[in-house]
Amino acid sequence: MLKRLLILLLMFSIIITVLACSKNDGTPKTNPTNISGAEDGEEDSYSARRNAKDDLPERDFEGYDFTVYLRVETGTNQDFVAETETGDIINDAVFARNMAVSERFNVNIKFNFDTTQNTTYTTTAVNAILADEDVNDVLGLHGAFAFVYAKQSYVVDWKTDLLYINLDKPWWDHDFAENLAIANRLFAMTGDISHLSIGATFCMVFNKNLFDKYVLEYPYKSVIDGTWTFDKFAQIVKDSSIDLNGDGQQTPGEDLYGFTTGSWGAPIQAFYMAGDRIITLDSDGVPSLTVYNERTINIFEKFFDLADNYNFYIDGYSPAYTGGSMFRNDLCMIAHASMGSLVSLRDMESDIGIIPFPKFNEIVDKYPSLVDAGQNIFSVPVTARDLDRTSIILEAFAAEGYRNVVPTFYEQALQVKYARDDDSAAMLDIIRDNRIFDYGYFDATISWDLSYTGFRLVNHPSHDFASFYAAYEKQAETNLANLYEQYLEVN
Repeated sequence: MLKRLLILLLMFSIIITVLACSKNDGTPKTNPTNISGAEDGEEDSYSARRNAKDDLPERDFEGYDFTVYLRVETGTNQDFVAETETGDIINDAVFARNMAVSERFNVNIKFNFDTTQNTTYTTTAVNAILADEDVNDVLGLHGAFAFVYAKQSYVVDWKTDLLYINLDKPWWDHDFAENLAIANRLFAMTGDISHLSIGATFCMVFNKNLFDKYVLEYPYKSVIDGTWTFDKFAQIVKDSSIDLNGDGQQTPGEDLYGFTTGSWGAPIQAFYMAGDRIITLDSDGVPSLTVYNERTINIFEKFFDLADNYNFYIDGYSPAYTGGSMFRNDLCMIAHASMGSLVSLRDMESDIGIIPFPKFNEIVDKYPSLVDAGQNIFSVPVTARDLDRTSIILEAFAAEGYRNVVPTFYEQALQVKYARDDDSAAMLDIIRDNRIFDYGYFDATISWDLSYTGFRLVNHPSHDFASFYAAYEKQAETNLANLYEQYLEVN
């Protein structure tokens, strides 16, 4: 009864917060997010989410300890770990989600934390599987390593083995399910079970004060009109080379730059500007290596010409999500960011705007935004004895995430707290709606180099994509053929 009371109180507080955040001097603001597509008088997006049905059966699991295996790092375990209410709206929403699932199905949510940081194949999760120990019900794994488990038959197929998972529901990421199912076998999944998945989406931020100072038009209208292209972005960068200290050269931290990123950032996202993927699956789940074509050659030529010859700073390996000190100190017009990193700019003195990465040209239909692999994606070990129970709890977690956690993270935290105007909030909708997943990026065992082509080309002589690709094509094709055969043979 106490748990149920706490849940009701917390849900009530979330609803009140949403309503309060929609006010501005007593006047309702237009909510740029319209998940349900509701017109005036119809069910609004918040209500549509809160009232979404999951169609799960009533079950009592008699106090079973449902155990989630997670990386020990605080930044990657926040999808599930919320031991108590703290006043932080995201933590409290996760806490309420966990309590709701626990109360509904009479389970206790427990955690096993990885002791090897889960960045290599040899982990405590693998050791438990090899020992046939039923100690983990679900594995929260680093996206770049999760598929090694699949190829070794250590995890089950979400499509065939998890009876109560409904991948057609809106709380599962359909792009992930469609593009990471080699041989139509899906051994990992994500969606609204993970608000960190949304946070891992690449985007850009721009300094509105500098745009005003140098009389540049905000990119918002271009985004809406479908004309926010690489060429338009490049022109802003080229026009923003200003030697502020007058010494005749550009120096990071002293002069104005048009754009800043880390080598693990915009160089990787650049490949996706035209909607290409490193690996593309046909309708039967047969993979093809599609990283190389005339379009991608052109993309990298233009990208590195801009990086090498104009006012564009690449800050070593660091992702430089939000541009570091250069962006904060008004020495950079535009910076690479991720949706989750926007919180770090909350106290920035200058006003900022949020936009998607540009598309390559106007022929491209949308603004493809890569989702980084550093997030959690979820697999179920073959040692989990009761897969019906596991699938019920996972579906409940995802559905509750859809109903409450993700709206709290996205609408309240991002759109209200961190996005400083309605235009930026609308941009977040566009970024979120155009998130893409790429098996070639997530499973780097096919080719560690081609999976991260832009990152590798930063330090490659002349940034020549054609010669770079030629050096790795044969091995990647061989690995890809072997991968498909492995998937066909997985139990």
